[in-house]
Amino acid sequence: MTNFSRIITKAPRFTLAIILIITALFAYFAPQVGLTTDVKDFFPPDHPEVLTYNEIEAKFGGAEYIMVAMTAPDIFTYQNLSDLQELTIVLQQIEGVGQVRSLTSSDAVRGSEWGIELSPLIGVIPQDLDALA
Repeated sequence: MTNFSRIITKAPRFTLAIILIITALFAYFAPQVGLTTDVKDFFPPDHPEVLTYNEIEAKFGGAEYIMVAMTAPDIFTYQNLSDLQELTIVLQQIEGVGQVRSLTSSDAVRGSEWGIELSPLIGVIPQDLDALA
């Protein structure tokens, strides 16, 4: 056995006291530990990506999510759903876009006797008005 292991085994109360003191010190300073989740804090302020991020944040009020709305008297027409699907595809192809959610790209969540089933909310857009209802 090494000297260190002999000290630990011969003085278990002393060892436990040292461990408790170290734990108490860590516990005391733990609330002061900060967590930074803002991506801008990891780059210099004049970095091109940070400047672009700041522009997007200024234009849209935030840079995490950008909402694009489509208005129509009746969204559930073949033409409107086709336009929405095309817009969804175009937005998905933009570099830097992580995810696009729309009626044509979202899943329908349904409960069944086997559990939860996910299926496209709108699969193939039907041209028949009755099928759209």
